[in-house]
Amino acid sequence: MAEAKTKKERLVTPEGIASFVHVFEPHAVEEGKPPKFGLILLFQSKEEIKQLRAKCIAAADERFGRETWKKLLDKKKFRFPWRPADEYEDYGAPFADAPAEAVFCNFSSKDAPEVVDRSAKPIMKASEVYSGMLARVSYAVWAYDSNGNKGVTLLLNNVQKTGKGEKLSGKPGANEDFDAVEGEDGTEEEDDDEI
Repeated sequence: MAEAKTKKERLVTPEGIASFVHVFEPHAVEEGKPPKFGLILLFQSKEEIKQLRAKCIAAADERFGRETWKKLLDKKKFRFPWRPADEYEDYGAPFADAPAEAVFCNFSSKDAPEVVDRSAKPIMKASEVYSGMLARVSYAVWAYDSNGNKGVTLLLNNVQKTGKGEKLSGKPGANEDFDAVEGEDGTEEEDDDEI
């Protein structure tokens, strides 16, 4: 009798504010590094990512041993995938407006994630997915030891847009640039003689 396959654990974040969203086109974070798909989610507190933190710590324990990674962390030679929001406040909203206990987590992948709406239906238009929207992601945890760098990273699987949120592009909307004008919509026909 064949053994039943173990079902892979499904890890999904709570809802956060998405920023630095690159889920339809990959983006290189630093010059010379390979482009990746990814986004950052801002959470209001560490409590919101309790499961995520526990999974990352378990992965670090398994790969390096607790005593080893703690010593490396003290020397700033070990990285976990969350940071306090104030490290990013120079980037403006939402980080500058976040509460003191807020944290952000970086998710990335070499492969494009699937992106769905609240009903889990695919989103095909890139314009519907932006920094400032509310989202949650499915992810995997990976402990790495590469070229002298050690830590734990979050691999992006898929993205669910859960709410609209305020766009963080810094670019004003057209309705902020223009007032309404009188007249009919559309363009006037040009006189061929003037061309």
